[in-house]
Amino acid sequence: TLEDGPLFRGPWLNGQRCILPFAGFYTWRLTPAGYRQPYFVHVNGRSVFAVAGIWDRTESDDGDVIEGCAILTVPASAPLKSIQTATRD
Repeated sequence: TLEDGPLFRGPWLNGQRCILPFAGFYTWRLTPAGYRQPYFVHVNGRSVFAVAGIWDRTESDDGDVIEGCAILTVPASAPLKSIQTATRD
């Protein structure tokens, strides 16, 4: 979980939360022939939707500031689960 994992615990507990704008994302869909095909997931009728994230900032050895973020995920809803379950290894 966020509070237990060493990589994300600090940003989560420090309140470094963010909202990321998405037009959509890709997941894998298994075709009837058994091939994996990219499947674009989006919200019908909306050009953008929000995804929860956390962010962090660090400094490299040469002084460059590096900022990054990670998407927070939850178990798939029923419509996505029907696509993703068949392709999980």
